[in-house]
Parts: sequence; structure tokens; C-alpha cells
Amino acid sequence: MKPLQILSLSLVILLFSGLIWADSQPPRLGADLVLPAGWPVYYEPPEVLLRVVVNPDSSLSLGAVIDGKDELEPLLVEYLKQFDYIPAGDSLSLEPFAVIVPIFQPDESQFLDKRTRQALLEEIETWIADDRASYSLHSPMHTPIQTGGLNFRPEPYRSAFYYWGYPQQGQGLSVNGFEPRSFIFSPVWNEHLIHGFMQRGESALGLDYEDKIFPYEATLSEVEAGLGGANLFFARGLLKKTGLFGVKGMRMGFGFLIQDGDWFGLDSGHEGLALDFGIPLGKSNLSFSYQNHRTQMSHRLLKPEYWWPQEVDFTVERRYQSLQAQWTSPWLNLALLGESDHAKSARFADDIHAKTLQLQAWENLRLGPLGIKIFYEGMLSDTDLNFMDDVSDHLAGLELDFERGAISLETGVELEGFKELNASADLGFKLGRVRFGAFGAFSQAPRDPVLYVSDPYQSGAVLPRVEIHENYRAGLQMDWFFAKNSQLRISAGRRGIFNQYPPELQSPYQDSAKIEENPLFLHFARKWDETWGAWKLDRQSGATVQTVQFGLEELLYEPVVILQDHFNLYRLLSHNNALFAGLSVQGYMTYFGQLSSLIKPDASFIADFWAGVQIGKRFEFQLSYKNAFNGSFYFIPPIPATLQGSLRWYFLN
Repeated sequence: MKPLQILSLSLVILLFSGLIWADSQPPRLGADLVLPAGWPVYYEPPEVLLRVVVNPDSSLSLGAVIDGKDELEPLLVEYLKQFDYIPAGDSLSLEPFAVIVPIFQPDESQFLDKRTRQALLEEIETWIADDRASYSLHSPMHTPIQTGGLNFRPEPYRSAFYYWGYPQQGQGLSVNGFEPRSFIFSPVWNEHLIHGFMQRGESALGLDYEDKIFPYEATLSEVEAGLGGANLFFARGLLKKTGLFGVKGMRMGFGFLIQDGDWFGLDSGHEGLALDFGIPLGKSNLSFSYQNHRTQMSHRLLKPEYWWPQEVDFTVERRYQSLQAQWTSPWLNLALLGESDHAKSARFADDIHAKTLQLQAWENLRLGPLGIKIFYEGMLSDTDLNFMDDVSDHLAGLELDFERGAISLETGVELEGFKELNASADLGFKLGRVRFGAFGAFSQAPRDPVLYVSDPYQSGAVLPRVEIHENYRAGLQMDWFFAKNSQLRISAGRRGIFNQYPPELQSPYQDSAKIEENPLFLHFARKWDETWGAWKLDRQSGATVQTVQFGLEELLYEPVVILQDHFNLYRLLSHNNALFAGLSVQGYMTYFGQLSSLIKPDASFIADFWAGVQIGKRFEFQLSYKNAFNGSFYFIPPIPATLQGSLRWYFLN
């Protein structure tokens, strides 16, 4: 066959095939389906294939969406009401048939294609998973891996959002760059300011917490609630939004917490409110943060020098408010914090008030891998009585951070009140899966130890107080990252501590009013997060042992052994569902503290058990058996053995 004949035959076949294909295509309806403004899906090509049903009155109704665009069904039902079926012949065919409906998208630029939306959703789901893991009723608040070295802070025991633990916290908290005043209250109380509301920052030199920011232009809400024995009821809610009012970078956060129930055998309660707001202003940012807390709990949450004898307990009400404004820019950063504290009790001679105003200025510089921060903080205070507080009127300092290759360094120097020097440093070198480190901290002892404080129970009287100070802490540390999400940490070193006693608190066997010891310590921590098929193990455990040549009998609040272990086992199911069960054990050995008498040996352990279900990535429910063996914790049984139930749910709009 000649080439011209072959070409002619091919054209005929192609034309015939096209006619057949065109004839097999469903008809297109003449009117466009107009999407409403803000429709979240973009369609390419802009059409939908559906099957329509002819009704006896010749109107059309929706049979089914054929190509998977089911979200259009409500719009298509209304869209088809404008059409009537006119048959080609004399008879009316009632057989359903397929049609193509063209789609008009008013502003295609505002839509994201499916792939981009799916990637964004997965990123948000990852943020939610990380947030859920960062604070959970079946996970430690201060993970053992994060609280070694210079960040040592024993895990408190808790019932929902009630806390009790180590009464002498050597490592303070930083909230949005400021250390909150503890006033006459134990530092354990400050756990209320952070957990459930804030997120932890990254620092080896301290426990820094900051506002929890949801960085996506969507609305995220979280609800957590529970009830149980000992009259427990609690509810917590969070709402986060970025891109507020359509302004890029403008953010808002709102949170509340309400809890009622027995704690230390007393009817107790806590109410908390947190707000944060931020707006970009060109190259600078302006943010505000507000907290309001009202707590009514046992007077054991006061500092130990204000405790009454063990057999006497009563409630103290605390009302705390703080308002912070912060302005950050490439040139200078400023922050202002105002705090108002109010404490009252039927046992107090008078209500107690305290107000503080703190100003902070700092500048961040970056010279290649070296980061430099220079800061100054000043405080004005007005307090009814003379109460010991750990916050200085003036604080100036310098912080450095360096990271290049396998080497990392964090160091800081502070001058309190222009006379007391503090310094700390953390140096690390990473080799494969192992990081070797050294850390050290020095704190100059106060020149004038505070041995007496105002007595809130009798006007004009004073109470004796023991000055406790850690002069230094230094040691070596090794981290082994033995799996993707698993880590082992071992640190060892020495501390220098002194206790300064007033004469009336001196024990007969003490040679002097000032006792100094240099205990050795060993800290072991492990995070084990592994998955084997349908099973997942999440275990976080830690142990700290310390000793000195002549023992720790003369030092207050220095347990020889501190233990904690949190164990969770998951049975993974389809569609991101899971069943889980676990337990936690916390305790200490050979502990000496101040209660009804100056020195009292004690040791105890407290254990919880739980089981629950996770549904999808945003919902979980659990049942917990608290204080299963009716143990005590630092002298006091905080809650009897009791059953509690709670749920947690994230919503995304």
C-alpha cells in the first residue's frame, strides 16, 4: 500500500474513533455550579461527574456523585432543581444517566490544591501529636532525660492539676523570660502557671517555659475533663488561632482550668485563666500575656518555714495575677511584667498582699555559630510584711551559645543585686550516636543569710528559717541515642551545699549553726520509645543517688535516692486507633525534712495505674487508679486510693 493511502486510512480511522469517543462522553449541563466564597477545595479540571435521576414530573434529582467529590452533594441537590428533562421522543425515559457539571470557582487563588492541603493537614496532625505527648496525665511533667545535669528538678506527684513534691526546688522556673515570685508559697505551686498552658523551651541551663503558639492559620481547640473519687472534677480548655482577622502572623491564645476535689484530705480548688496575644509590626513583634489563678489548698503548699505542726492543717487561699508585655525587634528587646499576689486564711493575723513590677531589656547578637545575649532586669516590689523571696531587685547577665559540627556550648553569667555572682555552663561533643558532655554551675552564697521571716500568724512576730544554698554543681554526662526516639543518659558529679541554722532550730548534735557538705551524685535516665509491629512501648525512667562521707543526716531536703518510672504500652490498631495501659512509680529513700520536728527520717513510694483508648489522632480516654497502695509522698498522703476517669479531645477548624 502506498504511503498516501496509509495516511488517508489512518485519518479515517482516527476520525471515526473520535466520533465514537465523543458519542460515549456524558452530556454537559449548560449552567455552571458556582462555588460559594471560601470553598476549601480547588478542582482541576473544574467539573464533577454525577448520575442524575429523572423524576415522574420531569425534574432532576441527584443519584450519586461518581468521581468522589462527595463534599459537593448539598450544592448539587440545589443546583439540579433548575433543570427539567425533555425527552427526544414521545415517551419519558426514567433511567438514570450520567452528566458532567462544569464548576465555576470565583477566586481560585485562595484555594489550595488537594496535595498541598493534605500535606498541611499532616503537618498540623504532627504538631497535635507532639503537643499531646509534651503534656499528658500518663506521662511525666519533667522528663528524667531533660532534668539531668543543671536542670535537676524531681517530678512532683499530681492528681490531674493538683501538685505536691520536693519542697525545696533548687532549680527555678522561667516563664516567658521571667522567674515568677514564689512569695510565701512553695515553688511546687508554680507548676500551676505552666502545665496545660505553656510549652518548654530548649535550654541546658534552666527550665524555661513560654506561651504555647500554634503556628498555622487554622483554629485549634482542645478540651480535657475528668472526674473521680475524692470529689474530683476538672475541666481544661485551650483555643489557639494564628492569622487572626486575616492578618498574617497575628495570633491569639486562650486557656482555662477549673478543678475541685480533696487534696491532703482538705476540700481544695483551683481556677486558672491564661490569655496571650501577638501581632507583627514590620520587623518587630508586640505580644501580651495574662494569667489569673485562684487556689485554695493545704497550708503545706507554703514554704516549710511557715508550716504548723503535722497534726494541724488548714487551707490557704492564694490569688495570683500577672500581666506581661513584650516588644522584640532587631535593635532592642523589652519586656514588662506586673504581678499581684494575695494570700489569706482564717489562721492568718491579716491578709497578705504583694505587688511587683519587673522590667527586662536584652539584645541578641549572632556572629556565625556564636549567639550572644546581654540582658538587664530590674524590679520594684511592695509587700505588706518581710517575707523571704528568691528574686533579686537587680539582675544583669550575659549568655553565650555556640554550635558547630559536633561541638555545642551554652554558658551564662549573672550578677544578682550587683554583688552576688552566678555562673553556669554546659559543653557537649557528639560522636555518632553518643554525646559526651561536662557541666558546671557556681552560685555565690548570700552575704547576709535570712534566718528569720515575718510570722503571718501573729502580728509583729517572726519565724525562724534555715538558709539552704547550693554553692556549686559540677559533673560529666554521657548521652547514648540508641534508637530513633530512645535515649540513655548518665551523669555524675559533686555538689556543694550548706545549711545555716538560727539558734533555736539547731539540733543538739550539731557542732555549729552552719553545716556544709559536698555530696557525690549519680543520675541515670532513660527514654525508651520503640514500636514492634502492632506494639509500642514508651518508658521514661530516672534515678538519682547521692551520698557524702558522713551521710546526709544534717542536711534538710536532700534524699539519698530519688526514683521515678513511667511505663506505657500501646496496642496499635487501624486508622490511628490504639489501646494503652501503664503505670508510674515515684519515691525516695532516706529523706530528712522539717515538719513537726526539725529532723525526721522518712522514705516512701507512690504508684498509679491506668488504661485507656486512643481514637484517631485527636481523642483519648483513660481510667486511672491513683495512689493504689495509699502511700505518702514527702511526709503526706496527698490523696487516698481512688479511681479517676478523663478524656482529651482536639478540634481543628
